[in-house]
Amino acid sequence: MSEAGSHSAYRENHWFGPEVVPLLLRDLQDNHTRWFAALQAITGAQPVARDMAGNIPSMVEAWLRWAKKNGYQW
Repeated sequence: MSEAGSHSAYRENHWFGPEVVPLLLRDLQDNHTRWFAALQAITGAQPVARDMAGNIPSMVEAWLRWAKKNGYQW
């Protein structure tokens, strides 16, 4: 994950701003694509508890719960 997060194309996603969040959330939900660092960079949120680290399904669910609670639709 750290290697993917350091890739320039991955890091550039946060430059698009909040309008890409629904797209990332949809991909996260449908494919479990690991957009965690990009979502955190864009939103400033960190809904994943430390004890969830590495548990991708739990991390996905935490982000999707956070997104729904904060009014995102995708």
